[in-house]
Amino acid sequence: ILSDREIELATYIHVAGSKDRYGNIKDLTGIEYLTRLTSINCSYNQLTQIDVSKNTALTHLYCNNNKLTELDVSNNPSLSYLDCGSNMLTGLDLSSNTALNILLCNDNCREISADGNIAELSVLKGFEAGKVTEWENAVYNSDDNTISVTADTVTYSYDCGNGKSAVFTLKISDYPDIGDCINGVNSLYENGGEVIILDEFQMKMIEIVLENDYAE
Repeated sequence: ILSDREIELATYIHVAGSKDRYGNIKDLTGIEYLTRLTSINCSYNQLTQIDVSKNTALTHLYCNNNKLTELDVSNNPSLSYLDCGSNMLTGLDLSSNTALNILLCNDNCREISADGNIAELSVLKGFEAGKVTEWENAVYNSDDNTISVTADTVTYSYDCGNGKSAVFTLKISDYPDIGDCINGVNSLYENGGEVIILDEFQMKMIEIVLENDYAE
């Protein structure tokens, strides 16, 4: 427990775990009272959220290798170094961080479910589809804010603002196994009378595979 004097003077917090031994910290409630903090290192822990809105003097934030799904640094104008890699982020707004020189935002991966090949994006916190500059293995549907996916892993480039960008990854948990679909069709031909029912998406994936085979 910090004294009032320690709370007033504290400028640095280091509660990081390590690559070989993650820490057990799941909550940083209380840092909002440490208004003079300039550096926070809470990397390699179990954090699902962090509130730095009251830490307006913050210049360095190390929150990599946690379980963050959202990160708001809009109230940290002095932030010059941010490492938020290896979390579950799907977007990042740095439009207020004009002092930011170094951004490390690699290996952010979030698992989402899909209905067939359609995944809802409304479940993603902090995500703005208009900031995506390039989709890989997906097509964005603006009418209903969904994506049509063509693989179990989707990546996209994201404009974070102030000349900074990052690449995020979505892991599609319910993506059909195309190999099983193809094996099913082969089995149909091999066994003659076997009846196999495929949905529309599976049929489309088979068509793509067959087209690629013929092209070769």
